[in-house]
Amino acid sequence: MEQETKGNQDLQQPNQPFLKIFTSRRWFWPCLVLLVLVVISLSGYAGWKNTQPESAQTPTNTSGLPELRVVDRAIQTTASNSTTSPTQSYQGMHWYLERTSKTGKETIFFYPDIEGNHLIQWGDTLFFAHGDYTDNVQVYSYNMTTGIKKIVYDQKARGDFLTENTRGEQRYVDSMKVIGNTLYFSTGGYLVEGALFSITLPSQDIIKIKEGPNPSLVEMDGKYWIREGEGDACWGFSDYYLFDLSTKKFDYIFGVSSDCGTGSDLIAIDKRGRMLVAYYEEKDGVQYKYVEAVLPIVPSSTEMLIPKEKMPQGVDSVGYSKGSDQLVLTGEASYIYDFASKSLYESKNIPGDVKDRIEYEGYKKIEDQFRELGLPPEYSLELR
Repeated sequence: MEQETKGNQDLQQPNQPFLKIFTSRRWFWPCLVLLVLVVISLSGYAGWKNTQPESAQTPTNTSGLPELRVVDRAIQTTASNSTTSPTQSYQGMHWYLERTSKTGKETIFFYPDIEGNHLIQWGDTLFFAHGDYTDNVQVYSYNMTTGIKKIVYDQKARGDFLTENTRGEQRYVDSMKVIGNTLYFSTGGYLVEGALFSITLPSQDIIKIKEGPNPSLVEMDGKYWIREGEGDACWGFSDYYLFDLSTKKFDYIFGVSSDCGTGSDLIAIDKRGRMLVAYYEEKDGVQYKYVEAVLPIVPSSTEMLIPKEKMPQGVDSVGYSKGSDQLVLTGEASYIYDFASKSLYESKNIPGDVKDRIEYEGYKKIEDQFRELGLPPEYSLELR
């Protein structure tokens, strides 16, 4: 009791040094616990900071261009695992793009092992992006001569899609291609606004060409189009804009859609450059009702090919043979619409090159993209 009283008196002295307070019996254990907690907190923060992705750091800009950032180590994706939730970090295997030299092996970039990754080449520069959802879409470049890596597009740095209604939404790089000296890429996502961009090479000036639902640049019959659209379950739509590569301008031509019972399909482009569109209803299966041709001019115009009153019953498929320049209707029976004679008749002689849908260039696996580039042997792509 005498010691405890003395301790209380010591604490009441106004000029008591801090060390004496710390070593007093009453305060020793609370201070020790507090000190341990502070050390643990500082250690945790240091570990967290070291694990942050490259995009969360602030690399030095030595390019002289305000939109570019130089990256001084392996570029890490900020991908999320879209197979579970857009907010969960990706935990699967990765594809590592690496370069081996006399000084060792350098990791240039690594992709999540999912569909939709991109790797293309222009001269001695590689451009790449991952296809997984993120709240900050980025496109990267790597100069194979200088070894310089850059972030050439950064969604947040540009302020794209940062309105009150779109902040925090998840997007991904949907398509990427080089035409001439221009890199085109598009961003999109599920029920969110995306955009089509162009980057002039080698200056890397960025232009936002068009905002919209998942816009991408596609080639059809020697012409370039911006195709955009959205869909969920039985509902969806696709709009087509004729695109001028030189001016970067576009004009709306037509659209197809589905509405849980009725809809339309873009079947093909015929020898005259017209879009063949078939309209259907869904009652005990798909039943096509009529077919039109859309002229790709501004303003666009349509021509009725097979009206409702002439469409045979039970047609569940409409295709086009470019070789014979004929529409082929199949279902309960087979029919031919001949463009030369503008006649529709029943026939069992079906051409062998019939296609019932426009074919677009689909996603290629990242390993196939790497193999097709034919990079020098010091470059490798490994899944681990």
